[in-house]
Amino acid sequence: MADIGICVGIKNRTDRLLQCLIKSMCLCTDKDQLTLSIYDCGSEDDVKSQIEKVWPGKLIFTSRQEKFTRSHSINAAVMQCPTPQVFLCDVDMTLPVDFVSQFLANVGPGKVWFPICFTLRKGKPKEVTVINGWWRDTGFGMAGLLRSDFLTVGGLDLKFIRWGGEDSDIHDRCKNAGFTVVRENCTGMFHNWHRRQDWE
Repeated sequence: MADIGICVGIKNRTDRLLQCLIKSMCLCTDKDQLTLSIYDCGSEDDVKSQIEKVWPGKLIFTSRQEKFTRSHSINAAVMQCPTPQVFLCDVDMTLPVDFVSQFLANVGPGKVWFPICFTLRKGKPKEVTVINGWWRDTGFGMAGLLRSDFLTVGGLDLKFIRWGGEDSDIHDRCKNAGFTVVRENCTGMFHNWHRRQDWE
């Protein structure tokens, strides 16, 4: 079965990458189908060696001294990733245990998955209640699609140099391209709380 590339851009967020995203990837059923593609924009620590200590699967890693923007770094992560399917992701995410099966059920030629994740409030456990957080139904940051479809719509627009806007933009371009857009709550997918200045 075709591999899925988890494509991530990063700068100085190694602890969050390890604690949130990679920790959950290690727990995924069929994790052997996941390839982690990291594009690092000059983090101060040795990101690659820390990832290799905890992630047993396939890893593609590039580090360059560049200004970080989400659009540029995720585009670069996709471009270096040879898998036919990609998932645009952030370091603060927890993926569900059945991520692979959910991805494969929702992604195909001309079919794009923009899962709605549950956003946790500060210090709250990973349980879906109104006290713990809310469904981020206005966010489009996580996206699964064929790599070829990502390239067809032109990837994330580099004009977005601040955080935000690039996700809804590619969502709209996928719709305008005539793709089927799957948009629904994703059980087990959490956005973990962080301070705003962590990613500015």
